[in-house]
Amino acid sequence: MDMMWISILLAFAMLALLSLGVWVSFTLIAIGGLGLILSENYQVDLLFATSSWGRVPRGR
Repeated sequence: MDMMWISILLAFAMLALLSLGVWVSFTLIAIGGLGLILSENYQVDLLFATSSWGRVPRGR
């Protein structure tokens, strides 16, 4: 998907979530996740876990 269309879609999604009354912090997390999914970076769970809670321990 072209980056221009992704940014337009993310802007409309952010306005829709905010107009529905979703808290700003949850809206920003949702838009960040949607942006990563649309840009075909499928490691959303690893990125959010690492940046939100510090180092994520790996399996032994």
